[in-house]
Amino acid sequence: MKKKIKWFWAHRRNASLHHMSFFGAGLRGRGFLPVCDFYFDHQIYYGVPEKGCYIFYDRSQLSQADLYQRMQKSVDQNINFVRDFRQVSDKLFGAVFFYLDKINESNLDLLSDQDILSLYDGYLAAVTAGPILTVQLWGIEALLQPEYKIIKHLKKKLKQWHNEHEFQSFKEILLANSGESVAYSEQRDFYLVAAALCRNQKTRELFRLNSLVLIEKRLNKYPRQNNWIDTHIKKYSWVNSEYVSGAWIKQDWLKLFKLAIVDPVTPARKLRNLVNDFKNAEAERKGLINKLKPPPEVRH
Repeated sequence: MKKKIKWFWAHRRNASLHHMSFFGAGLRGRGFLPVCDFYFDHQIYYGVPEKGCYIFYDRSQLSQADLYQRMQKSVDQNINFVRDFRQVSDKLFGAVFFYLDKINESNLDLLSDQDILSLYDGYLAAVTAGPILTVQLWGIEALLQPEYKIIKHLKKKLKQWHNEHEFQSFKEILLANSGESVAYSEQRDFYLVAAALCRNQKTRELFRLNSLVLIEKRLNKYPRQNNWIDTHIKKYSWVNSEYVSGAWIKQDWLKLFKLAIVDPVTPARKLRNLVNDFKNAEAERKGLINKLKPPPEVRH
């Protein structure tokens, strides 16, 4: 007799069922094996018009006894886990970017239906080879569980230093992202564009003195600056449509640029602060790791 699955609702995504079918195939993909034992066999996607998809998971697969322990075991059994995980990640992402570049560089109007299908199938196979983004998020959670050796070592050191009350602060320092997140990249690129708009007196006054309707209309007089904005929107529009509140129109983005330009703290200053904060967080993380002096089996 098959074991009965206990489903539970995890979250909602602003995406179509067609989109979520790719997401599900990626979660079931075994592309990180044998380096990292991470995949989900069971999901349900329930689509609701104008509300996106509700995602349900198998509770037993998402329990600490299964998911977290599988992740922890992958790390514990391989002293070269970080190196090997980076290699398999580079391979999987490399395949995705290969097909993205191939699609972008192709003149689709000149390709046959079979050629287009071949590009589509290649990209689909690459992007669903494994949970290429989810594995990083869940991996971090798994390795920072209270019963796992990283947190045990942190608590041990804090007790030695009579500094137990700083546990949460130290944990957050260790969680600092050593690479650029999507949120960081979008903010950095946003301030780069806003700072460039500010440097030009005409576009600076356009945003400061006019309504959003007039700004959008008159931006056509400044094709280069208008292209910077359109390029930013094209690159990052998926972030809002996927995670936040649905697709934004151009005026929604122009409102953000206007707010940034009229703010007494200039976009250039905010950009410098953002970059400096990112660098300082990484330096602080490395400093704390050195101070904790974790043994090889904890540090990896």
